[in-house]
Amino acid sequence: MATKYLARRDASRLAVIGTGAMAREQVAAMLAVRPITEMFLYNRTKEKAEQFAAYIQEEHPEWQGTIHVMDNADEAVRQAHIVICSTRSTTPVFSGTALQPGKHINAIGSYLPHMQELDVETIIRADRIVVDTKEGVKHEAGELIQAENTGRWSFEQIDAEVGELVTGEKSGRQHEKEITLFKCVGVASFDLAVAMGVYKKAVENGKGMTISL
Repeated sequence: MATKYLARRDASRLAVIGTGAMAREQVAAMLAVRPITEMFLYNRTKEKAEQFAAYIQEEHPEWQGTIHVMDNADEAVRQAHIVICSTRSTTPVFSGTALQPGKHINAIGSYLPHMQELDVETIIRADRIVVDTKEGVKHEAGELIQAENTGRWSFEQIDAEVGELVTGEKSGRQHEKEITLFKCVGVASFDLAVAMGVYKKAVENGKGMTISL
């Protein structure tokens, strides 16, 4: 949802920083909402990035784009229109100086106060910051907590929660040159809403089976 409302409509180049299990669903989501033609993969262990490239080709045989396994995270970011960070890092995974106008970042890996995928420069350079919930990120988003602690940024500068973009209460991307950032720490109610949606679809289509507990 964040990418749908915040990334440029013509965004076609995707950087994936961290190629573990979390990145699989993220890539599938990007392919669903943007015309991705190139992917730039970076992982601290290069072999895992190469394995992830093979996974993408096997899992998405209909996708005919190009995959690049990168040696440097900053270079992957420079090449991309959309950046996914899906690591459990406690130190920034790329430099904010690598950002150029027009990029969108999904930071979904870190979810505890001591974790930090993004540096303070990235937070400050973002023109628009959207979160899953303001209350959640105040307690769990290490990047935002540490940025506020420097005195150079404040939680008051958060532009919206992602739900407000969906309902139209708040606006998404305003122009092509904006740097947009979505920070997510995870919300159980969101998971429940998706599960209920899947359940209703299954009932409507006569799929699945009833199990007595």
